[in-house]
Amino acid sequence: MTYWSVDDDAIYSLSNLNKLVIKYVDLADCGQHLIAIGEVIEAIDCIIEKEEYEFLNVGLSVGYRRDSHGISEGIFYDLRINDDEFYLDKLNIQNLGQGTDHWTDTFFYAEHDQLFNAENINKWINAVEEMLNLDEDIKLTVSRDHI
Repeated sequence: MTYWSVDDDAIYSLSNLNKLVIKYVDLADCGQHLIAIGEVIEAIDCIIEKEEYEFLNVGLSVGYRRDSHGISEGIFYDLRINDDEFYLDKLNIQNLGQGTDHWTDTFFYAEHDQLFNAENINKWINAVEEMLNLDEDIKLTVSRDHI
């Protein structure tokens, strides 16, 4: 069972994160997607309410990959939560015809005994919102493990 350290700013940011995750329902194309979305929402609600909760190891990723004339690029925003950690990052993929380069930009990472950083959560939310407004074929992928 896990408790997380959150202040009022973090609670506000986490509430906004839940609002964003609810939008992912429009991207879901199977029951597993909906279950994972619900698990993330429930986990975040428990963090906000400072309730005891046994987390799954659940992740959501939204993004796109674009290919044109042998050049490809992609951006995927990832959220993962489990008993020990909560993180938000961005996976960048680029292939200029000479091989593929992958790198990750971490927006937020916390272990259960660390205070949440509201500013970095907000930056991630804003970046995802901006991507969702692009005219791209945005896809949702999920991962779910009982740990």
